[in-house]
Amino acid sequence: MARRIAWPYWFRAEAAKIPWPVLAEQHLQQVRQHHVVIDDRLLEHLKTIREKRPTEIQLRWICAKELGVPSEPFVVWQRPRRDQPERADFTQLPVKGGLGLNWSRVASYVEVECDPIDPGRPVGLLVTRGALGLEATVGAAAVTSVGGARVRLVVRCPGGTRALLVNGHSPDLRIELLQQVLDDDEWTRLERVGLPVDSPWPGTSYDTGPQGFFDNPVDPVEAALQRLKRGGPPVGWYPVTATSRTAPLWAPPDYGMLLKEIRNETLPRIERIYRPALPPYEQQNVLDTGPVDGPSGSSLTATAELPVLSLLTLPASADPFLALGLGFGTSYLEELQHDQPGVGGDDLMVTAEYSDTPNGMGSTAMAAYLPSFPQHVNTATPLNVAAVRDGLVAPEVPDRPWRETVRISWFRPPSTAALGQGTGGSLARFESPADTTAECLLPLRPAGDFRPLLPVPDGPEDQPEFRRTSIVDAAAEIPLGSGGRSPGYPVAVQDVFGVWSKWEDALYAGDEPAPPRPRIIAMALNSTFTGSTSCPATLEVELAVGWEDRTPVAVDLRVVMFPMASSTSPPPAGVTPFGAAPAGCFRRDVALSFAGHELQGGAGVQVEHLDSAGENVVPAGPAQGEEGRRYKLRISVPVLDFGVTARWGAALWTRSHLLIGVTSGLTPAAASPALTSAATPVPVAPIPPPLPPGVPMGSAPDAQGCSHARVQWSVPAGAQLQADKGIIVWEIAETALRQSVGLPARAAEGTLPGVRLQQLWDSYDALPADRRRSIFRRLMVLPGSAREADVTLPKGSTDIHLFTVTTLSTSGIESAWPGGAPAHESLQAVAAPRLRRPAAPVVSSVIGVAGTVALTMTSASRVPVREFRLFRTRSEVAARSFESMGPAFAVVPAVPPGAGQPPDPVTGELTYTANWTGAFGPSWDDWFVRAVAIPVDAVPVAAVRGLPSTACEPVVVTVLPGTAPDLAPLVATPIGTGELILVTTSTSAPPREVALGNHRISVEVQGAAGVVNVDPLPLQEVAEGPVSGPPPANADPGAALVRGPRAVGRTPLGVWLTRPDSGQPVDVFVRLVDPLGRLAEQQVTVPAFVAEPPSLDLIDIFTIVGRGVVARLRSDADVAAQPPYVLGVQAQQTRRPFPIGPLPPPVRARFELDDIPARPGPFPSADPIQAVRVTEDPPHEYQILIRLAPPMVVTFVLRAPNGAQTQVVAEVTT
Repeated sequence: MARRIAWPYWFRAEAAKIPWPVLAEQHLQQVRQHHVVIDDRLLEHLKTIREKRPTEIQLRWICAKELGVPSEPFVVWQRPRRDQPERADFTQLPVKGGLGLNWSRVASYVEVECDPIDPGRPVGLLVTRGALGLEATVGAAAVTSVGGARVRLVVRCPGGTRALLVNGHSPDLRIELLQQVLDDDEWTRLERVGLPVDSPWPGTSYDTGPQGFFDNPVDPVEAALQRLKRGGPPVGWYPVTATSRTAPLWAPPDYGMLLKEIRNETLPRIERIYRPALPPYEQQNVLDTGPVDGPSGSSLTATAELPVLSLLTLPASADPFLALGLGFGTSYLEELQHDQPGVGGDDLMVTAEYSDTPNGMGSTAMAAYLPSFPQHVNTATPLNVAAVRDGLVAPEVPDRPWRETVRISWFRPPSTAALGQGTGGSLARFESPADTTAECLLPLRPAGDFRPLLPVPDGPEDQPEFRRTSIVDAAAEIPLGSGGRSPGYPVAVQDVFGVWSKWEDALYAGDEPAPPRPRIIAMALNSTFTGSTSCPATLEVELAVGWEDRTPVAVDLRVVMFPMASSTSPPPAGVTPFGAAPAGCFRRDVALSFAGHELQGGAGVQVEHLDSAGENVVPAGPAQGEEGRRYKLRISVPVLDFGVTARWGAALWTRSHLLIGVTSGLTPAAASPALTSAATPVPVAPIPPPLPPGVPMGSAPDAQGCSHARVQWSVPAGAQLQADKGIIVWEIAETALRQSVGLPARAAEGTLPGVRLQQLWDSYDALPADRRRSIFRRLMVLPGSAREADVTLPKGSTDIHLFTVTTLSTSGIESAWPGGAPAHESLQAVAAPRLRRPAAPVVSSVIGVAGTVALTMTSASRVPVREFRLFRTRSEVAARSFESMGPAFAVVPAVPPGAGQPPDPVTGELTYTANWTGAFGPSWDDWFVRAVAIPVDAVPVAAVRGLPSTACEPVVVTVLPGTAPDLAPLVATPIGTGELILVTTSTSAPPREVALGNHRISVEVQGAAGVVNVDPLPLQEVAEGPVSGPPPANADPGAALVRGPRAVGRTPLGVWLTRPDSGQPVDVFVRLVDPLGRLAEQQVTVPAFVAEPPSLDLIDIFTIVGRGVVARLRSDADVAAQPPYVLGVQAQQTRRPFPIGPLPPPVRARFELDDIPARPGPFPSADPIQAVRVTEDPPHEYQILIRLAPPMVVTFVLRAPNGAQTQVVAEVTT
C-alpha cells in the first residue's frame, strides 16, 4: 500500500452533518411567518422530510488542477474515534486579536488549557494551517469559564500548525500529529466512490471495477444511483422570498435522467484526461473546444476553449447532485438504520491513489482526514444585492419599444465555521411590485430540475470586483409611454451540500430613454447697415434632429431677442422659452413641420437639408444620413434697432414633436439658452477738431532733429470700436497732394505757408469724392480707445502734412471717408515749425539817487519780441549763465518799432526796446545783471516758432550802503560765579576785503583790572572761536575777541573776559568802522554778580510711630560742586518735659551734599538726625530721619559755596 500523505492544497475534503428535518421545519416556519400559500405538494413534501428523513453525514472532496484526478475511484475509510494527544513544545506571541500559538508540525487534535483574561467573555481557539486568520482556519472551539476557573478547549481538524487563543493566557498545549492518525492500523475501508462508467471504458486507464460499500459492491452506475438516492438533498430553496412573494417551486432532479446526462454529455468530453500515458498532473493542459451560445441577436456561431479537467471538477465542486453522481461526494446516516451504516461517532478519511505527484514523490495515497462533522443548517444570504441596468437595446425599427438588460450582483459571502460557501445560485423575477409570485430564471435541465448558476467573480483576484458575482437578466421590452419597468429579483445561493440560503430581493426601476432632443450645432445673428440705425437681420441656426429611433413630425424654435450692453451681457431677467418677452425685448418663435422627410419652413424661414458632415445641401431623406440629420435654417428677424443699443442678442431653445405622440425636452435647458449676438453694423464717423487759424505747427525738433505732430479726434458717445484696431490714421504730404492735382511740386520761393495751405485746401475740395481716399496712405492703426496720436514728421521736411481718421466698429464695419462742406474741414494740417531767435539784448545802466538803477534793453529780431527778462546776482560764478542766476527779477514788455520804421536793410530785422527802473539792494559787492529777449510763441501764417535769445554779457552795477555799518546790540552773560563774562553781538558787514578796503573792529573794557583791550583789526582777521559753551584759553583775563561761522548773512562775534571781582560792574565797548570811515559803536554794562540761592522743596513730612519723623526734600544743587553745598537740619521739640521747666535743647546736624550716601532703604546709623539721597539724576531727592517724638519744629537750611542759602521750616504736630 502506498504511503498516505495529507496535503490540503492538492486534495481536501469537507464533511457536514445535515439535519434535513430541521431544514424542513425552517421552511415551514417561514411559510407560517409570512402567511403565504404554497403548493400543496411542496407543503406535504416538507412535512414528510420533517417527520421521516434522518440526519445525514455528507462528504465532499475535490482535487486541485495541479494534482489532477486519480485513475481509480476514491476510497472512504472509517475508524472508531479515539484521541492520543501528547504535550508539545510551542512558541507564543501576542498578535492582533489574541495570543498566537505555533507548534510547527501538523496536528489533527489540538487541546489547550488556559486561564481566561476576562471571565465574563468566552475563551476562543481558532486552529489554522499556515497563516493566522479566518481563511486559514481549519477548526474552532469556544468555552465560557465558570467563576474564572481554568478552561479546556479541544479542536479536531484535518490538520493545523498554529492557533489563535482569544481571551486567554498561560496556555498548556497537547496535540496529536496528523501523520500519526493517517498511519493508524485501525482504519477500515467503508466505500469505493468513482465515476458512473461502463466496464470497460475504452481508450482510458480508469478502473471500472465495482464501487459502493465494500461489504456490498455494485457496478459504478448503480453505485452512483445509490449515492444520489442516499444523499441527494431533499430540501431546496426557501419557499418565500424576502419581500413575502412565493418563490418558484423547487424539485430535485430525476436521478436516472441526471446520470444519463452525465454519461452522455460529461463522460465523453472528459475521457481524454484518463488516457493511459497521461500523468494526472498534466490533465490540466488538455483543452476542449466546443460550441457555446453567441451574442444575443446574432446568427453567428461561437466556440469556447476550456480545460477538460474543469468540465469535471467545476460541476463536482458546485452542484451537490453532480458531486454525488460524478463520484466526488457521498452520504451516510448519523446512526445505523436498516441496511445503511452509521458513522456519527467515527472518524472518516478519503484517499486517492496516484502513481506519481507533481513533485515526483512516486506512488502516493493522498489522504483527507475528517475528524468531525459540524452541523450545517444555514448558508450565508447574499449581501448587498443590487439590480442595475446592464444594457439598453435600441428598437430595431423606429418608433418601437426600447429593450433593456438588468444585471443583478451581490457580494460572495466568505466561508466561516457556521456558514458554508455558496457554490450555486438561483435567480427569480417578479414583474412588478404588485406581483405575489416569482418565476425562476434558471434554465431547466433534462433531469427536470433547475440548473443552478455557477457564481464566478466579476473581476481578477486583486481587484475589488473579485468579491462580487452577478447574473444578467436578458433583454425585455419597455412598453411605450409606460413610465418604465419595476421588476424585482430574488437571489439565493446554495453550497456543495445542497443547503440553500434565504432569498434576498433586489428591486429595480428603469425607464425608456427620454425622447431625443434636437441638437443646436451652430447659430449666428447677422445684420446689415442700410443707411439707418434700423437694420435688417437674419438668425442662422444649424440643427441636428435624430431619426434613428423615433420619427419627428415637427420642430419648434423658441427665440427671444434682447439688447446687450456688452458682448458678455447675459439675457435680462424674464427671458424664458414660453413667457412674454421682458420690456425692451421681443420674441421670434418658429414652428416647423415635417412632410415625410422634408422639413418645411414657414413665412420668413428658409430651410436647407445638409449631409451628415454639414457641408453640402442634399435632398431630404436618406441622403442626409441614417442617424441625426442636419438642417440649416435662415430666419428673418426682420429688423433690429441699433439706435437704442450697440448689440443685440438672441436666446434660443428648440424641441421636437415625435410620431409616437410625445414631445422632447428643451435643448438646452430653460435656464441656459443657446446665445448669439450681433454688434451694430452702423459705422462710427470720427469727429475732427475745428480748424485752427494759420498753419498748425508741430513741436520743436527732438534730440534726433524731428518735429512731432499731435493728431486728435473724438467719436460719438457710446460708440463701440474694436479694442485693438478701432482707429486708422491716414496721411498725405504737401508735395504728394500738389502732384496728385497737377500743381508744381513746390510753391514759389517766398510763398508764405498760410498761402500754401490755402492752395492745398482748394485742391482737396476740388477732387472727386471717390478719389480723395486713394491719394492718402494708411499711417497707423490704433486701439479703439485712442483719441490722439503722436506722429513724427520726416527730419528736415518743409512740407505741410495733412491727416484724417477713420474707425472700425466692433462688428467690423469701417466708417466712410470723412467729408463735409467744405471737404477739407475733416483734415488736420501740420507743418514742421521754422525756428527764429532774437539777437542778444544790449543793456545799459544808470545809477540814480537813493540807490535806484535805470536799465535800457535793445534787441534786433526777425520775429516779434514780446518781453525782456532781467536776471541779477552778486556771484560772479553764478553770473556765467542766466540759467544759474535764479528766476528773473523783472519781466519788461518789449516796445515794437514805430509805424513805418523800416527793417535793417542787411539783416531784415526790426529793433525792439524796453526800459526798467528800480532799486537794487545796497551792498559792498557788485551786482551782475543779464537780459534775455523773449519772442512771441508762433507766427502761424509764416509757420514760425519763436525761441528765447541768448543772454547778454553780464553788466556790473555797484550800489554801496548809505549808512554806517550794522552792529547788533551787545548782550552780556555772567557765567558760573560771575567772574567769567561773555559778551555777544553780530554784524552783516562782509568778513573779507572789499574793493574800498576792510571793515575794522576793536574792543575796550572798563572797570576790570588786568583785562587787555582789543586794538582795531580787519574783521576777517578776527580769530574763529566759540560764541557759546566753554571759553577759549585766553579768556582769563581777556579780553578775547572771536568770530563764529557766518549764517543768514550775519557774522556772530563774542568777547570773553574774566573780572577779578564778580561784585564789581564792568563796561564793555565794541566799535566797527567801514572802509569809508563810518563808525558803529555798541556798549553794555555788566552789573555786579549776585548768586541765586539753591532750590529746596519740602515734598512730604510724616511720623513713623516708635521711630521718629521722616522728611522728603528735593533740590537741584550740584552734588559734585567744590566747595560743596551744605545742608543744615535743626529740630526743636515744642513740648516741655515738666510743666514749668524749659524746652528741651534743639538737635542739630550738618551734611555736605557730596557726603550724603546715595542709596534707598534703611538709614545708615543710629544718630539722632540721618540723611540719604534716593535718586541718581538731578534734581535729587533726600530723606531725613529725625529720631525725636513730635510735636516739633524742623528747620532745613541749604547753603551754596558763594554764601547764598535757602531755608524751609516745617511744624510736626503728631
